[in-house]
Amino acid sequence: MRGKRIQTLYKEMYNLIKSKGISDVILNTYPDSLDTGGDKYVVVELPYSLRDIDISNYDVKTSYARFTFFAKDKVYKTSRMPDIVAIETMLDAFARVFPYVGTNYSMMNPRAVIMPKRADAHYHYAIVNVPIIFN
Repeated sequence: MRGKRIQTLYKEMYNLIKSKGISDVILNTYPDSLDTGGDKYVVVELPYSLRDIDISNYDVKTSYARFTFFAKDKVYKTSRMPDIVAIETMLDAFARVFPYVGTNYSMMNPRAVIMPKRADAHYHYAIVNVPIIFN
């Protein structure tokens, strides 16, 4: 069971984010080309130490999951502006699912929101760190 903990988290987050209508595109790593992500997408990541738990001598019990919400910029005259409404809509829908109890883990209310930063290929993004406790 310990070996499938990370796989289970990613699968459940994919299903949760999709079922809540937050985004239809959910990735576990940043894409090489952001312009293929559609109008909005979410990247779900775990810290490196957690990816390593099955090969280390230590069983990490608590950490943070990182969720990055991308929204394609809007064009205003000749400038690109962040689509704050799309980002905030995703963040609000995401915040409503917490606290969340999954298979062998619990996620508490998000603690940090970093808003908005500019990405390549005409996207802006917000980052949310969520405390996660594995049982």
